[in-house]
Amino acid sequence: MISRLAVLGAAAALAGCATKMPQTAEEFRTMAPGAFMIQVQSFEVKRSTREVGETFRRRAPECLNMTIRTTSSSPGSYQVIDSAYKATVITGSDKAELHLQQKHLKGVITVYQEPADGHYLFVVDAVPAGARASKVQIIGPSRGYDVVVRAIKAWTDGSSTGCPDMTKIG
Repeated sequence: MISRLAVLGAAAALAGCATKMPQTAEEFRTMAPGAFMIQVQSFEVKRSTREVGETFRRRAPECLNMTIRTTSSSPGSYQVIDSAYKATVITGSDKAELHLQQKHLKGVITVYQEPADGHYLFVVDAVPAGARASKVQIIGPSRGYDVVVRAIKAWTDGSSTGCPDMTKIG
């Protein structure tokens, strides 16, 4: 009986590991809402989509493209994780998008296929909501990335162009 439970538990764990992860921003938009630890925030700002896109284009690469090393220790355990973050900005006449991907370079075993630049962490969309306004949607983690969310919100509403402290995430 115990061996059957162990086999069933292992099968369930492997099935969970085989889940297909989003390979594109569009797949992330579709799969993320309703997923565990993911939240969708929508709001309007009094800036055109073009202005929001220009801020994304200026700030995202400088502020978000980096590699961060985190360490943690507890009795009997020491862990070092190197994570690379890559921002992609896509703009058009009627949209502005910001994608943030995270790729673990060291310290994390990836058990699923992920895109070349890492799994999608955030997908942010801005679309027109009038002549000088935009509707913004942020899809991303519900916890641990508050500094990134605050920076993105400030970039969209024009209140700040400061960079988030990426050492404060996670």
